Amino acid sequence: MIRAIAAGNHKLAAISSALEVKATSLTKYLKTLIDLDILEREVPVTEDNPEKSKRGLYKIKDNYIRFWFAFVYPNMSFIESGNSRIVLDKIRKGLVTSHTAFVYKHCSWPPDYRCPHFCGERR
Repeated sequence: MIRAIAAGNHKLAAISSALEVKATSLTKYLKTLIDLDILEREVPVTEDNPEKSKRGLYKIKDNYIRFWFAFVYPNMSFIESGNSRIVLDKIRKGLVTSHTAFVYKHCSWPPDYRCPHFCGERR
């Protein structure tokens, strides 16, 4: 599930499609990952009932975990077989667009809007 989210599937339907599992069976596991402080669910502020909103996006909170599941885990076979050069090339190609830009976006927000999980700051 974390790998699917790290691959860019943030909506419940996209996560269930990537895992080939019914969306209704995922909510229990997503809630557990949220309770463990691994994931967070972002909902637009315009939603009247955020808990029931279907517009929620699931995001990995920790930058290291997000990096590992986006770049290391999917390429373990290359790493284990000694082809780390291939993995490094993949990281160089996707690091800015799929990782660094996401982290920078959250850290560049005004202090009142920053998420402490990304920038180490408290609100």
